[in-house]
Amino acid sequence: MLFGEYREFDRAYVGREIEAASVIRQVREEQMTPEVVAARSREFCGNHSYASAKMGCCGSCGIRHYERKAGPTIKFFRLDLSSDKARLLRYTKEQKEELEQLRCNAKVSIPVACDSHIAGFQFRMVDTSKAISVYEGTTGLFHLHPELCHIDKTGREYTHVCHGCDASLGQGEILALSIANGIDFGSLH
Repeated sequence: MLFGEYREFDRAYVGREIEAASVIRQVREEQMTPEVVAARSREFCGNHSYASAKMGCCGSCGIRHYERKAGPTIKFFRLDLSSDKARLLRYTKEQKEELEQLRCNAKVSIPVACDSHIAGFQFRMVDTSKAISVYEGTTGLFHLHPELCHIDKTGREYTHVCHGCDASLGQGEILALSIANGIDFGSLH
């Protein structure tokens, strides 16, 4: 019986002699064959192997996971930016105007230490609009992480989305935790 029984320590056996033959017989009966070990190892590695797993990232909400086939399944889906599904991620005319206005007024002056050994600061201008995650594609602006958008060999722009974002976009909705819904932790660019 492989792992079919839980055996707890019993104080009644403390100080008593162990019947070695019985224990050896029991261990042999429960010992896994090489075939069972191989099957269990394949199952475990299929569910937990990160060495060969593909790290997926959602261009819409930014979630990162290793893809896996079971326990539970995690898969990212290609989203062509020219598709009808991607229309919800496009900037509206009003959003484009807001972004342009922000870009015009987004410079702030921040103090930066001159030298780690000398007390003092100098001021540097920083463009805060660059912190906004926006992909500027050939077909328009998108509420997407720009570092997660790509162009394939045929020139089609795409990103990958998680199951939640794919399902929401398929129903004509925007996932609550996506950039298009205002949840943006910034761009890597």
